[in-house]
Amino acid sequence: MLLPVFVGIAMTNTMTTRLKIALQKKGRLADESFALLRKIGLTFVANGHYLVLKCTDFPADILLLRDDDIPAFVARGSADLGIVGQNVVRESGKKVREIAPLGFGACRLAIAVPRNSKFKKIADLKNSTIATEYPNSTKKFFRELKIPVSLAELSGSAEIAPEMGVADAIADIVDTGTTLEAHNLIPLEPPIFRSEAILVADPKLSSAKKKLLEDLIARIEAVQKASDKKYVVLNCSEKNLAKIEKLLPALEAPTILPLAKNGEFALQSVATEKEFWAALPRLKAAGAKDILLLNVEKIVL
Repeated sequence: MLLPVFVGIAMTNTMTTRLKIALQKKGRLADESFALLRKIGLTFVANGHYLVLKCTDFPADILLLRDDDIPAFVARGSADLGIVGQNVVRESGKKVREIAPLGFGACRLAIAVPRNSKFKKIADLKNSTIATEYPNSTKKFFRELKIPVSLAELSGSAEIAPEMGVADAIADIVDTGTTLEAHNLIPLEPPIFRSEAILVADPKLSSAKKKLLEDLIARIEAVQKASDKKYVVLNCSEKNLAKIEKLLPALEAPTILPLAKNGEFALQSVATEKEFWAALPRLKAAGAKDILLLNVEKIVL
């Protein structure tokens, strides 16, 4: 009598395979990570009270974590996927599979010094002290350059370290540079590395979870392909049709449809906004009219 019960349990587990996706619960990447998941069709309610959010229309649960914890959760299989800054992954040293860059959260881990200091280039920092929240990445950077430095490891507010006499320079994440400017610091080139949000995965995913991951990747790619694209619709007379067709940017070729008005046609195309604005004066000069530019949410090729 036990066998049917076990079989039933096995079937239920197979049918209810769910991905665990770790996101930063608050901070620089949180809002954009939530927005991406919603764009790819995941529905969930983030109300600030729960650290596990159930998706209602895709077999996934969202885990809300500190960004520093995401690589560790994914590396040990406590989360299947994670969206996290590449800088956090590199600093952690955890073995995760980097799936794809996500196109947001761009920043750099940079060395910065007081504006009026004697340090004008990276090599000038020999035997200096660097304050940082990223000791592993900073140590590796200077070791590869064969420049000896000392590190002052901090858990925040590195930008005030030179002013307080804690360090000669800092290694910190720079986004717009306004924080550096506010503390009279300037970045030196090159940065330690450039970073953006990436999708990471547990290297030991089951075959069932790999299939779910492939579905998510396809959805993300569809959103990314549409990120800089616009849907262009315009009308023209038959005599101008051939000329406008050649001018109109398109993924492959524009769609051409006859209008109810005799001798009039509509052209529909997808192009980048940059391509559209560059072509617009020539399109209008060639007789294009009633021009619409619409957003594109997804492109599935």
